[in-house]
Amino acid sequence: MTTTASALERYMLDLINADRAAQGLEPLLLELNLNTSAQAHSDWMVASDTFDHEGVGGSSPTDRMRAADMDLSGTWRSAENIAAVSVSGSGSYIDEVELLHRSLMNSPNHYANLMDPDLTVIGIGIALGPLTYDTGRFNSVLVTQNFAMTGGLVDLDLAGGSGPDVLTGQGGDDFIAGGAGNDTLRGGGGTDTVDGGAGTDTLVLTQNRDQVTVGGTQAAPLLSAPGMELSLLGIERVRFGDGEVALSDLYGDPDEITGTSGADLLEGTGNDANTLMGLAGNDVLLGEGRGLYGTDVSAQVYRLYAAVFGREPDVNGHQAWVKMLAAGARTLEQVATGFVNAPEFQATYGATTNTEFVTLLFVNVLGRPPQAAGLNGLVGNLDGGMSRAEVVLIIAESAEHQAKRAGAQADFDVAHDPTSWVDDVYRLYRGIFDREPDVGGLDGWVTSLAGGTAFQTVVAQFMASPEFQSTYGATTDAEFITLLYNNVLDRSPDAGGFAAWSSQLADGMTRETLVERFVQSPEFVAGTEGDLIAFMRGLGPDDVLRPDAGDDLLSGGLWADTFVFAPSGDGDKTVTDLEPWDSIDLTGFGYADVGEAMAHMRVEDGDTVFEDGAVRVVFLDAEPEAAMISV
Repeated sequence: MTTTASALERYMLDLINADRAAQGLEPLLLELNLNTSAQAHSDWMVASDTFDHEGVGGSSPTDRMRAADMDLSGTWRSAENIAAVSVSGSGSYIDEVELLHRSLMNSPNHYANLMDPDLTVIGIGIALGPLTYDTGRFNSVLVTQNFAMTGGLVDLDLAGGSGPDVLTGQGGDDFIAGGAGNDTLRGGGGTDTVDGGAGTDTLVLTQNRDQVTVGGTQAAPLLSAPGMELSLLGIERVRFGDGEVALSDLYGDPDEITGTSGADLLEGTGNDANTLMGLAGNDVLLGEGRGLYGTDVSAQVYRLYAAVFGREPDVNGHQAWVKMLAAGARTLEQVATGFVNAPEFQATYGATTNTEFVTLLFVNVLGRPPQAAGLNGLVGNLDGGMSRAEVVLIIAESAEHQAKRAGAQADFDVAHDPTSWVDDVYRLYRGIFDREPDVGGLDGWVTSLAGGTAFQTVVAQFMASPEFQSTYGATTDAEFITLLYNNVLDRSPDAGGFAAWSSQLADGMTRETLVERFVQSPEFVAGTEGDLIAFMRGLGPDDVLRPDAGDDLLSGGLWADTFVFAPSGDGDKTVTDLEPWDSIDLTGFGYADVGEAMAHMRVEDGDTVFEDGAVRVVFLDAEPEAAMISV
């Protein structure tokens, strides 16, 4: 199995290529088979407590490269560097990697390999563990660098950064990962894996559309042509030689998205009505491409941002990491490692001893210094080889930190979940314009509020519109209050209410605040609740989310969605955003009536749990009404 480079190994590559660029040399490219041979040798040196170019079974570097399926044919050369350094105390190992690079650059023979203009590809393998030196045995960071030039095919390991990248494979079996940003990715022939990552990513092909065979499913796409086979993940657009299309358009009905027998992330296409059909596996189904608020995964990402960066997540970053964690594309440990290696974290914690690191982490994350037992335990773990990312994760997921962040985390989820704002925007239209919203307006304002715009700002923008000003603009306070009672509450003002609002306006309350209080008043909320449900259902059905066997997460998003469950879909399901205008389809269970279906439901801590046989569905923070259920 070929090996993709870790974040530390890619950091070492960046150091190497920066020095090559200073010499006017082309950058080295990571090669998957060389990664494999390099990693295997570093791991063997740690396991055998050996530091030597002669490896397992007396193998030479070239032997190991060939054994890892490196194609050394035609005109070829190979070379190897190895180096080791004892751990200095920084659990991120950034300092050790920089020291390894400097020591190799200062060694003439190693420098010659690093700066050789004829060598084009490299594999880097970093391993951690104890190593015996002349002065004793110390926990160490070891690196093997395997270099090659070849007339044969190379299998590249390409990775982008956080911005828009252009990555191009060659003729081998490449792994191409765009990362965050709107990336442009080219396979280049061979059997390639192309992972767009976050953002809107475009796969570029030289072939015309009719020259490419579409296989797999939309959740696990496979595109092939003579000399090319591509496995795709996180790709939104495909640019053929004769035109560009959405990836979903290649799979028959673009509104039907079917998963595989494994774990899938199935996302709908904006405000179109999609049918998301998960098969076996632990799937994530997102009707609007955004959701999962109120889940454990959402809370974990929030706490990790708070622990590592000392701030709340940005909306898009939060969603990207939540999706990857929920779908199993990343583990929490992998995310924590990436966060800890970020410059934002290193600027605060990088140049610290283990004791200083743990102490500063407690103060910044928990707001207190560590107790002696906790400090000594964690420092001992770090001295014994535990990474700083692991320590950060221990503190981030501690009961103390969970309790400290629970309120703010819940507020964050509510504030950024679009479904939380539908009723507020509906009431603004009814209260300020005395009409129901248009679909585009409702969607636009909900998106703005969920993106972080303050509700007071939206109220002010509504009131600045010509539609509002034509009715309320040139009015006295008394006339303004009376019109609000008439148009918002559909009644004349009562004497006590009129007097109270008049007094508050006279004392400096703004009209924007008064309007906000009217549209959020219990009387108006109760009076428009039924109208809101009828309005949303009247727009017609939206997404259908149909999980199968496995433990699945489902978020429908806005509009009237249908959640379909069947006896064959055993496992635990969680619906994060059931709304009063959504529907629950239980027809597959053969119930005689809705009452029989509801007999399988119970309320637990504000959630509703449906359970029948091996099927268990949790509707977070919701209590379904009989009218929502079909049997």
